[in-house]
Amino acid sequence: MRIPNALSLAFAISALLFAGCRTPVSHPHFTIVGKGGCQLSKEDIANVEHIVKDNGEQAWLLDAPRGQVADWQLVVAYCSPRISTHELRRGFVVAVRRPLQASTNTWGEWTLVGKGFEYAQVRIPGRDFDRIESEQDSNRPFRILSPFADAELVSIAKLVRSAEAILSAVTNCAFGTVTLELSSSSQSMGSDHFRSISKSAIYGRAEYIRMGIQTTLPILTVTRESNGSVNVMFRKDDWSGQAVVLRQQGKNWVIVSVGIWMA
Repeated sequence: MRIPNALSLAFAISALLFAGCRTPVSHPHFTIVGKGGCQLSKEDIANVEHIVKDNGEQAWLLDAPRGQVADWQLVVAYCSPRISTHELRRGFVVAVRRPLQASTNTWGEWTLVGKGFEYAQVRIPGRDFDRIESEQDSNRPFRILSPFADAELVSIAKLVRSAEAILSAVTNCAFGTVTLELSSSSQSMGSDHFRSISKSAIYGRAEYIRMGIQTTLPILTVTRESNGSVNVMFRKDDWSGQAVVLRQQGKNWVIVSVGIWMA
């Protein structure tokens, strides 16, 4: 499955490469998760908090993910909700980062890299909104990359976390191997001296397995496409996860396909 262009920033802000913490870092004002969280000093945290406050926000969750680029550190701050109901919260995200100075092998100053991106959090039944136990906690907030109504976000989250999602057999989603069998007569040398193969002489065999959604994975992003379908990306780790496509039928959402994404 091709990752939509709208998700480019979502994967751009995973630019950390740390060995890491799997439990939240203790802080009096907010929770800190991510494999880079335990690498942040008190001064780092204070600087990040200052930038967030300068942009009119107050963080309640900091996510310090691990990424594929070793010369950047990045922290994503989930700020105080602007909308809050008994099962949904919505607010904005502020992202800051700092570069590794090659000449001195020391970290540079923290700077703002993005703000105004919206998040939503659909509470797990029986859990408090603020109880986030790790970066893999399915109770954590997720980024919204397209306009959605509150009720839509709640219904989407409930569907992909449900038993129905686990049992969904998606016929056009498969993993496996394909074996090509070529007859000796199918190969010939063309005038360009490159070997050509007749399509009629190729026989393919695919071995498939059906896959449902891994509902224990946290939602990473939700995006609405121009054709009305919705892409829900799940986080397995900082570099990969599941990609699920939904389509609305009447008042309900149905699962169209399940695949994987890798950054």
